[in-house]
Amino acid sequence: MMFAYPWVLLGLTVPLVLVVAEWSGRRHTGRARLPFEAEAPKRQRVLSAFIAIAQLGAPMLLVAAILILAGPRSFGESKRTRELTNIQILLDVSGSMRADSPRRYDIASNAIERFTHAREGDAIGLTTFGESQLRWVPITKDLEAIRLALPFADPDLQPRGMSGTAIGAALYFAADAMDAEAVRAGSQNEAEGGVAGERIIILVSDGMSRDLDGGRHLDVADRLIVGGITLYYLHIGSGLHEPAAYEIASLTGGRGFLARDAATFSTVFATLDTMTKSSFRSEAPKPREFLGPFVWMAVGAAGLQLLGLLGLRYTPW
Repeated sequence: MMFAYPWVLLGLTVPLVLVVAEWSGRRHTGRARLPFEAEAPKRQRVLSAFIAIAQLGAPMLLVAAILILAGPRSFGESKRTRELTNIQILLDVSGSMRADSPRRYDIASNAIERFTHAREGDAIGLTTFGESQLRWVPITKDLEAIRLALPFADPDLQPRGMSGTAIGAALYFAADAMDAEAVRAGSQNEAEGGVAGERIIILVSDGMSRDLDGGRHLDVADRLIVGGITLYYLHIGSGLHEPAAYEIASLTGGRGFLARDAATFSTVFATLDTMTKSSFRSEAPKPREFLGPFVWMAVGAAGLQLLGLLGLRYTPW
């Protein structure tokens, strides 16, 4: 325990002086003995003790008030805090995601929904892409927003600009968005004493991308590496996968997965959850008010003083 304003404790000298003065004054007062004091010495000693204790009510109340004003603080146990992991889900909503039965999009969205349930405490964003990109849900710790957004990101509801597949442009877009959000969140993280968490992009797609040809995928990889972003590539469906995306994932420290059906895709997301587990850090306990014992002390002192005022008090006659 500690006090926020320890200098206030100097005021404890006042009740100490009052107690010393009271007890020394009673000891040396040459008051006349009353008849009952001579007849019943044992009873007189007990009554005298009660009276002496009752006289302490006011000084004790003052002591409690001074201790409360000094701001007592207690420290709890240190706790382990989950470090934030920033995850950007980059979801392909091109026309080919409507293929197969069940549809590839339905398989992916169901797996993403289960993944968000397993990642409560992290920050996740959702970006959809085709030939263009749409920042559907900015990175948020309210993962219910991701789950509620998935039905509206259905490929059947997309405009024509989402018909193709441009993985390179989508990765650039997601990296820039994560950088911008990191700048906005930087001051808040610093105020909370937190540290920057891991940054991950989960790319879910079923097709090839022409904007990664000719070595341009290496430029994309460099952009992600500079941003401290790890890429995990999840290819869904029976179509050809994008080897350049596999290489980008490997260069950033991530991995590529091939999932052709719902069962395999769910297994891939479960594996991904184990690979990207959040780390924990020890957080020093923060002081908090510790007024309870001193409040009860004040209540007891006030009750003792009231008892004395009702009749249990020293009278010199």
